[in-house]
Amino acid sequence: MRTAEPWAATDRLFRLNLRLDRVRILIWVLALAGTVWGTVRTLETTFPDDQARQARAALLENPAAVMMTGPAFGADDYTLGAMTVNELSLSVLVAAAVMSILLASRHVRAEEESGRLETVRALPVGRFAPPAAALGAVAVADAAVGAAVVLALTAAGLGGPDAVAWGWRRR
Repeated sequence: MRTAEPWAATDRLFRLNLRLDRVRILIWVLALAGTVWGTVRTLETTFPDDQARQARAALLENPAAVMMTGPAFGADDYTLGAMTVNELSLSVLVAAAVMSILLASRHVRAEEESGRLETVRALPVGRFAPPAAALGAVAVADAAVGAAVVLALTAAGLGGPDAVAWGWRRR
């Protein structure tokens, strides 16, 4: 049975995808939030004063460090917030990208390869509904990671507009 509406049943598939991935998304969110919070605490302990932070900032001028992480952010006045962004940006961005790829491929390619997508498509489901629902679930997971990063930064004492800007910049 085919439907003329290409987006039919997208909302149902979206809710199903979120229900199927609720534990996976929760684990990703908690892991990334814990990583951010723990890293801020560790950086606070390892570099307790401005002199130690400025010494760390001097290391970021090394060409190898620039190649790995890009130019240092805020190296002139290297605060704990600037250090956190420099140390965590790459790892949090890569982890969120891996999460997004795994979730999207799970709902599109894995369903197709297992034959479940053909069963779903036998119902009155539009042809754009499965990928749209998968992308919607990934967007919700990314938003949850962004919110968790903001909450972790706030819990670690780095809250405020800068935490919101860094936590939500991945969109």
